[in-house]
Amino acid sequence: MATRRLGEATFDHGAQFFTVRSPEFAALMSEWPVREWCRGFSGDDGHPRFMAPGGMNSITGQMARGLDVRCEVQVTKLAPMMDGFDAAILTAPVPQSLAMLDEPVPELEAIEYDRCLALMLRNAEQDLPPPGAIQTVDGEPVCWIADNHAKGVSGEPRAITIHAGPEFSLRHWETPEEEVVALLATGSFTEYKLHRWKFAKPRVLYPERCYRRGNIVFAGDAFGEARVEGAVLSGLAAAAALD
Repeated sequence: MATRRLGEATFDHGAQFFTVRSPEFAALMSEWPVREWCRGFSGDDGHPRFMAPGGMNSITGQMARGLDVRCEVQVTKLAPMMDGFDAAILTAPVPQSLAMLDEPVPELEAIEYDRCLALMLRNAEQDLPPPGAIQTVDGEPVCWIADNHAKGVSGEPRAITIHAGPEFSLRHWETPEEEVVALLATGSFTEYKLHRWKFAKPRVLYPERCYRRGNIVFAGDAFGEARVEGAVLSGLAAAAALD
């Protein structure tokens, strides 16, 4: 869930929408600041896609109200922080979580992620058909392009998000920013921002909803299914594992 602003334009540049398949997730989602966006990007397939008019991170912002949230703090070792706590739930990308531990966890080392280069263009010359987005699963070089104004996120029009495909993103991970923009963008624009998601989408998953090792539980979108709903259900499973 990631939302960024460039001037008066607002961009979702991480997860773009979510679907609902389980009653547990539906019950939680009903309390979120969301609405249905569409039912497909190349025709109506009957499955509602939901978005947040305030940007996708408005959902997590609402959930975090009243919590002691620490941002921009790097945790290098978990052990020194465990004094005074009964347990820890780690929901960061699995390689980052494993790097905090003193001992390996072989059961989780097979988990792998695709990368994604996310490009945001302000005042871009780009006209997209309704509902304001085009999705091509694992498409190359672009797998997703969306107009955040048509989506209902940006008050300023012509705010375009482009997600590069996994192969392009890996191949151009170290490519200078200006060259990546030239390869992905078409037409003119007045401002841009490129974000590099190193752990964008789990490619190799752990089959269960979470994994417990002593008083540490691993959870997130790499457990069970690589969706927003999968991440939420994984969090619920992690809580249940410690109950």
